[in-house]
Amino acid sequence: MGTNYYTTGERECDSCGEGHACRRGIHLGKSSGGWKFTFQWNGGHFYKSEPEMREWLKGKIITDEYGLTVTYDDFWAMVDAKKDAKLDHNLPKYRSERTYVVDGVVFSDGEFS
Repeated sequence: MGTNYYTTGERECDSCGEGHACRRGIHLGKSSGGWKFTFQWNGGHFYKSEPEMREWLKGKIITDEYGLTVTYDDFWAMVDAKKDAKLDHNLPKYRSERTYVVDGVVFSDGEFS
């Protein structure tokens, strides 16, 4: 079991194809017990590395999948606390074109449960 994290912002809606702020906004990734945080790649549209993501997220509202707001500092403290954990074995295989490892950080364009 894990928790998905989102930020508000415009993206192309899966339902209608229009660019607007969808209910959950942009998927940032998933935290699962005992595993490294896995970042969502989002087609590389918003960031292409963890440092770019840190900069891009400044000033944005971060929420978890339950609608609870998480501060920028708390979000990154949670991510940083998981840096030495194992890689999630449920991710798409790392040799897939939908998973990217950038400076040791895992980004996935696959679906998260």
